Amino acid sequence: MKLENWIQSHVNMFEYFGGSTPIIISDNLKAGVISNKKNEDPVLNVHYNEAMSYYNATIVPAEPLTPKGKPSAEGNVGKLTTQILARLRNTIFNSIYEANLECNRLLEEFNNKPYQKREGSRYDVYKNEEKDLLQSLPKVPFGYGE
Repeated sequence: MKLENWIQSHVNMFEYFGGSTPIIISDNLKAGVISNKKNEDPVLNVHYNEAMSYYNATIVPAEPLTPKGKPSAEGNVGKLTTQILARLRNTIFNSIYEANLECNRLLEEFNNKPYQKREGSRYDVYKNEEKDLLQSLPKVPFGYGE
């Protein structure tokens, strides 16, 4: 993934959530984390670090070679992509805009779907537990420049 796309995905995420998180546990993708070895301080991409600083967010890369820090996130990404991609596999779109609208609709449906083994939905957890912890966004979104 290109650095510009990596940063823009974070900007889009913050806009979707309506705020930024104080800490980002990042994957060790080379676009964002140059080096992350055990017993050494991680080396972050300067531009990625600058972009997240713009949102008052600190980057903490996931521990190298130990996937235990991300199973919940990885599992949810798998469920989400299966739910959306499986339902769109036979759909023909005439523009990216149309495809994005449908993806957004299915994302909202996914987030509002009730849990099977507990009360509420993913959206309820966000609204009741996480939303108030977000930091406000800057008036102008971060723009990656070359």
